[in-house]
This record gives sequence, C-alpha cells and structure tokens, in this order.
Amino acid sequence: QRQAEIERSIADLHLRQREKQRELEEMKRDEAVQRARAEEARKSKQKAEALKDQNVEDLTVGMVLYKRLGLTFEKGDNGSLRFVFTQIDRNDHERPFTFKLCVNDEAMYEIKECSPPLSAGSILRLVDVLNESHEGSMDGFSTFVMGMRNAFKETV
Repeated sequence: QRQAEIERSIADLHLRQREKQRELEEMKRDEAVQRARAEEARKSKQKAEALKDQNVEDLTVGMVLYKRLGLTFEKGDNGSLRFVFTQIDRNDHERPFTFKLCVNDEAMYEIKECSPPLSAGSILRLVDVLNESHEGSMDGFSTFVMGMRNAFKETV
C-alpha cells in the first residue's frame, strides 16, 4: 500500500510537472509576443522622432530663408494672416510692404489691407490665380506670394 501511495504521488507530480511545463511554454510564447510588440513600438517611435526632427529642421531652414528674403507672417484677427515683406526698397531695406490675406464666407481668399496700396487689378489677378489653384496648393500659394512681392517691387 505504501508503494501504491508513492506511485500515485509520483504520477501526480509528473502530471503537475507537465501542467507547469505547458504553463511555462505559454508564458514564453506570451513573452515573445510582448517583446515583438515592444520592438514594433520602439521602431515606430524612432520613425516618428526622425520625422519630427526632419520637420523641425525643414521649418527652421524655411524660416531662415524667409527672414533672409525679408518675409514674415503675423497672425491676424478672424483667422487672417498678415504678410510683411522687407528687403524690397533698395534705399530702405527695413521698409515694410504688407497685406492681410483672409478667407471669406464662400471659402475664397481675399486681400484686406494692403500697404503701400497696389492696383485693384493686379491684386484681383493674383487672388484669382490663388483661388483657382488646386485648393490653395502650396505651388499656387508660393506663386501668389511671389506675385505679391513682385507687385510691391514695381511700386519702388
């Protein structure tokens, strides 16, 4: 009888050992999945940080170029944007040439306030080109800004 109890205990221990082995294998699989997820998250974070760094660098270079070319932006009221050009007048590099760009109720661009004043026809042509550009694409916007700068240059 003692022998039978020992054999049952041994069988019971083997059964518990197999159960613990299965639990261990399951934990190892879970650990591998969690490690893979952590690695994926780390790589995703690295990509996001690299993109952020590139965007900051691009914006910094852009701001330096705008400053060098004499263009600054100021946030206006009601979502308007005020453009301030300098470096246009050869006799007074700091002389400001400004205009305020707004979006009207029909979701179209329009110019409010322009100093020094430009002809209504030249402003209208430039704004029409901007409004006709592909939903105010960056190319259309850049062309518009350069056109405004050139129009101001013609007043000097």
